[in-house]
Amino acid sequence: MIESERPYNPPTVLPQGSSSAVRLAPGYRATLSEPPSEELSIDIRQMTQIILRRWRTALAVGLVAGLCVILYGLSLHPVYTATSMIVIEPKRQQLIRLPSDQDGGAPADATIVDTKVTMATSLALAARVMTRENLQYDPEFGGSRQIAEDPTAQLEKVAQSISRHMTVRRVGLTWAIQFTFRSTDAKKAARIANAYAEEFIAWGVASKDSENEKVSQFINDHLNSLRQAAETAENAVQQYKIAHNLMGAEGRTMAEQEVGSLSVQIASAQAELAEKEARLRAADEQTRSSGSNQENGAALGSATVSQLRTQQAEASRHLAELKTRYGPRYPEVQKAEGDLADINSKIQDEANRIHSSLNADVSAAAQRLRSLRASEDVAQGSLASNGRAEAGLIELERRADASRQLYDAFLGRSKETSVQGAEQPDATVYGHATTPTSPSSPNTKLVIILAFAVTLGVAALTIVVLEFADTSIRNSEDVEKKFGLPLVGILPVPASTGAPSRVASTMSPETYLVEKPFSLFSEAFRTLRAFIITPNQYGTRNNVVAIASSLPKEGKSTSAFSLMRSMAMSGTSVVLLDCDLRQRGVTSFVTSQNPVGIVEVLEGKATLADALVYDQPSGGWVLPVIETQSHLIDLFTSPAMDTLLEDLQQRFTIVLIDTPATLAVADSRILCAKADAVLFLVQWAKTPTKAIAYGLEALTSAGANIIGIVLTRVDLKRQHQASYGGMGSYYGRQKGYYHN
Repeated sequence: MIESERPYNPPTVLPQGSSSAVRLAPGYRATLSEPPSEELSIDIRQMTQIILRRWRTALAVGLVAGLCVILYGLSLHPVYTATSMIVIEPKRQQLIRLPSDQDGGAPADATIVDTKVTMATSLALAARVMTRENLQYDPEFGGSRQIAEDPTAQLEKVAQSISRHMTVRRVGLTWAIQFTFRSTDAKKAARIANAYAEEFIAWGVASKDSENEKVSQFINDHLNSLRQAAETAENAVQQYKIAHNLMGAEGRTMAEQEVGSLSVQIASAQAELAEKEARLRAADEQTRSSGSNQENGAALGSATVSQLRTQQAEASRHLAELKTRYGPRYPEVQKAEGDLADINSKIQDEANRIHSSLNADVSAAAQRLRSLRASEDVAQGSLASNGRAEAGLIELERRADASRQLYDAFLGRSKETSVQGAEQPDATVYGHATTPTSPSSPNTKLVIILAFAVTLGVAALTIVVLEFADTSIRNSEDVEKKFGLPLVGILPVPASTGAPSRVASTMSPETYLVEKPFSLFSEAFRTLRAFIITPNQYGTRNNVVAIASSLPKEGKSTSAFSLMRSMAMSGTSVVLLDCDLRQRGVTSFVTSQNPVGIVEVLEGKATLADALVYDQPSGGWVLPVIETQSHLIDLFTSPAMDTLLEDLQQRFTIVLIDTPATLAVADSRILCAKADAVLFLVQWAKTPTKAIAYGLEALTSAGANIIGIVLTRVDLKRQHQASYGGMGSYYGRQKGYYHN
């Protein structure tokens, strides 16, 4: 290959795993790596663009999904729903008020109602309903009248099916529970819903009866032994009291009672002694002051002394009367004096006797007090002894009380359980289920609404999936952002440029370019030609230009041939080399009678003049590939290829090379490395980003000078309608310049 005047800039390779930046041409810098994971920042405008791009496909997929929902909903068998309701009353007043019902009427808490709901969803209740309604033979629930190999498993399966058709829920925060049953038969739905409510209540009563029966049996089995134990414990307490003299009444022992009684008696004796001593002292004092016992208070208070004094006064009066009449020796006087002396003697004797009685009373009271105090001392000793014995008595009484309480509890429970008919259900049926008049499902309105929602949801999901799955290139922003290369050309599809459909369908692109030189399609190639022949900022020109792509079928050969014709029609001396030895895409566009081509020239079997084919419509030249059986491996690495390129540059101004797919054949890397510049073609909205990145990386690693990317097969109408940007965005304003 002939070295160009433009200095060659070798590729700069960065560490693996990072973005590899390769210098492709002065002024351009491309970043080649795995397709970057970009954060999606979408505003309203971008969302509108995405919807415009995808709405047809998304709507089609959404409509299919919505139609499937409608068909599925309408194909379902009609299902009827019936609901019954019960109200929980956990502490209902019993027919007979028992001691254990002191808290009757307490409100139910949430745990009680939630527990009832859990019980209502059990298979046990479903089995009871199944037995009551003979549902074990109902085909709707998997029942059958045929004898199963495992009847138990068959019944359990039917019960599970019935349970799945039933929904039990608590109504808000109330004590009400709803039983909702679904069935294909309206009457059956109502019947089973009511059966659930009634069986739930009956199940609760039966559970209580069974529990009471078990408790009653247990109590009766232990009641006699508990009674004997209680009696034994109480007898032990009595024997202990007797043995330790702890008997008593009103909660006090005899020693305590005796000490208390003696204390009272001692106090009374002390008071009595003090009183009698005071009376004796008063009598002595009066005797000393009067000189006679007859004047003390005790004597004066005596009835006998009072009678004697009355007699004394009468005798004295009588004696005084006699003395006034008679003399002292008169017998009646002497007799009266004798009677008076006798009375005085009696008074003195009575006074002395009273004084002696006072002394005796004082002595007796003192003796009684001493006796009581002695008895108190004895009782105090007994009380102290009883205090030490009471420690053991307390333990015996505690055991006796425990035995008695346990016996009383069992006895009370025995009385409760013995009362027949006292147990009442703790729930009542508040509302019976009625036969539904219309099915609950399928609900046509709901199905349509759901289908509409599914259509929108699936359509939106389709747009998101398609947008994220689409890694193709659509505009210059995609090219520059993802690869750091300029977009140097957009090659539209002729049918999208406004050409009549008849013309676009009958003419091939290369023919259309010749027949419609003032069309938008032709102008696109002239724009690409101008980019190629224009010198860069260093004044160097691109004499040898390779046309490359990552994958086959991207319009590379058609674009290369059309570019050759556009250059030739513009007066440029140009030749196009078909170096795709396997596909021979360019060769298929020319009619050649020459039996030789590029392979024969490189092998030295033919001259260049013999192999070149003249394109009559445009005036350009093509070096084709003639079918041959020659060994083609490493054909372009030979010195003959360099010599051929030198010879062609001397004959032609521009040498175009149509290379094979970069990711398919290694020849593309060799040929692009020999070219002055490389145009990398990408099919619009189709070629994956990864394939482009791998192709660019393969070429740059081989030393190719990629000057830009060209988008092929661009649908300008779609690009304009979907607002992809690029030339299509201004198609409406530009179409007046062209004659398509």
